[in-house]
Amino acid sequence: MLAGIREILLISTPEICRASAPARRWLAVRYPLSIRSATEAGGIRASVLIGKEFIGSSGCALVLGDNIFYGHDLVRELRDATLQSKGARVFAYPVNDPERYGVVEFDAQGKALSIEEKPKRPKSRYAVTGLYFYDRQVVEIAARLKPSKRGELEITDVNRAYLERKQLNVCVMGRVRPGSIPERTKL
Repeated sequence: MLAGIREILLISTPEICRASAPARRWLAVRYPLSIRSATEAGGIRASVLIGKEFIGSSGCALVLGDNIFYGHDLVRELRDATLQSKGARVFAYPVNDPERYGVVEFDAQGKALSIEEKPKRPKSRYAVTGLYFYDRQVVEIAARLKPSKRGELEITDVNRAYLERKQLNVCVMGRVRPGSIPERTKL
């Protein structure tokens, strides 16, 4: 809501969608709420494909429901993300166990160099959070990618496609100010 988002699509399991239906009346007082069911597991990227009619020709934000966000300049960063008309913006956060997440590697100036999903040997300790902003290209990008070795439609592959197009902006959350990556720590 702080980012100016006013239309919401909730995508979850059929059971959670049924349980969430009463919330539609409560939330719809201020914001239109649509609910779609993900009938089979397919990864986060599958949500983009499930929501393609909802996204239409505009951009979108994808927020994972099990994440809580706070930090330095968060409201400003969210508003900046919604103003970005081309490309994608994702957020990274330093973690102690990066092998459990999508990991972004930065150069000395804080520019993203690479991004990989659950690496055995992470190139940094910066995990990509469950907060993503995409332009209208996201549906086309997501539709072209193939399932990973794990059989999932990885959101990291979508982010990597934007990185390869030089259209991925990564903001660091937390105590580190965006754009100022501390000296690398050996893992």
